[in-house]
Amino acid sequence: MAVLSPALQTFFTASPVTFTDSLNPFASVIVDPTKLNLAFQFNSDSSFKYSYSLTVSGLADGSFLLYDDIEAAAVPEPASLFLLGSGAILLAGCLWRNKILGK
Repeated sequence: MAVLSPALQTFFTASPVTFTDSLNPFASVIVDPTKLNLAFQFNSDSSFKYSYSLTVSGLADGSFLLYDDIEAAAVPEPASLFLLGSGAILLAGCLWRNKILGK
């Protein structure tokens, strides 16, 4: 299994950055790099398994950072869907046959 490992690159900005919610444009936050340090690391491999970490420093006493980790739901594999569909077709065929034969 090949593991993708691109070189990590450092990026920085000297001016504040605004993050806005795509569903609610009035919900936004401004990150001032002179007052808050953010570090984000993302790792992925060829099977699209991933991991990431977010490190924050520079928060004032009494302040907080809310980080909501959202995970995607598992998707059934094609073989399971085929098996389920085959069973449904077989059941429909049996019910139809019984209806035609008058059983």
